[in-house]
Amino acid sequence: MAVKILHIIASLEYSAPHLRKFLNKKTGSVDDVVSFMLEAAGTMKEDDIPDVIKEMRDIVKDPDYVEIPDLFTENIYRSMLSFCANLDDGEKAKKLMSVLKDESSYKKFRYRCLKLNLLKEFEMFQLSFLKGAVESWLKSINVDYEDDSRAV
Repeated sequence: MAVKILHIIASLEYSAPHLRKFLNKKTGSVDDVVSFMLEAAGTMKEDDIPDVIKEMRDIVKDPDYVEIPDLFTENIYRSMLSFCANLDDGEKAKKLMSVLKDESSYKKFRYRCLKLNLLKEFEMFQLSFLKGAVESWLKSINVDYEDDSRAV
């Protein structure tokens, strides 16, 4: 079964320091594993561990699963810089660049895009940028994928 690129991208949009994402290479499903729950299970007796935590532990150990790197965070700042560099309107690019201090500028950047009537254009650009990152990662782990982004 081919993994759907948009499914992976959608799963990356919500992240937290304690949340790890795993791709099942056979089914294409993406499952969340909560790190602190796994750590807590290490201090419990096997019979006391809740089933949901046992399922997360099984995911981490299962060779059919591979942890998804944080492609969203790794690529978001570069996508914002690249978007600015590709804008035809130098004045708008300058206004957008003024909010790019570091990786934490994402919300400010999106708000500025909205004010400059560029939000839809940025979202499409970002989708394409992330799609490329996901494709590269899937190729690197030899997983077949389906480019379902054409439907967007």
